[in-house]
Amino acid sequence: GGAVPIDDNKHEPSIEKRKKINVEGKERVARAAAELICPGDTIFLDASTTTYFIARELKKMQNITVVTNSVQSILELSGNSNIKVIGTGGSVGENQSFVGSMAEMSVREKYFANKMFFSSRGVTPEAGILDSNEQECAMKKCMMENAQQKIYVCETTKVGRVGFAKLANYEDIDCIVTDADINDEWKKHLDEANVELVKA
Repeated sequence: GGAVPIDDNKHEPSIEKRKKINVEGKERVARAAAELICPGDTIFLDASTTTYFIARELKKMQNITVVTNSVQSILELSGNSNIKVIGTGGSVGENQSFVGSMAEMSVREKYFANKMFFSSRGVTPEAGILDSNEQECAMKKCMMENAQQKIYVCETTKVGRVGFAKLANYEDIDCIVTDADINDEWKKHLDEANVELVKA
């Protein structure tokens, strides 16, 4: 009835190790995602490594406001006079990110964005977008609630991977940016949910 097996490896590598996985793919996805951002936009960035690569691309842009729970993205963008950077605050988790009730309340009650960019542990055609960290998942859901456009950034290693926490259905997002090959089955699910596909 739609159940999918969980990955045998339940432990995510550290963020430093994940930043070194499929760097070329993450850079391609980040460049394609950055092209969707316009001057004057306010954007949410989650604390994934793919959005860290987006943060690096943002340094080339002007008049952008970034709201993020990623400590690494905050450090990457700090000191850039063309970008206003807002950290959500909260408890610092093992992912070098702000999480917990204070961080969630900060996003839910104080901040709204034109666009949200986020990733996850994995995605499958049948199950949708899945994660493996409940606190990170809760933060992403708060951002989704207050974002006009939800953009899922997915490099090829995410495809077919699953986690125990359901983050979103395809109907919950507006766009997917990926370097992965999209088969007919997955394309059908995206078309049915009216999700724009951007190939990196």
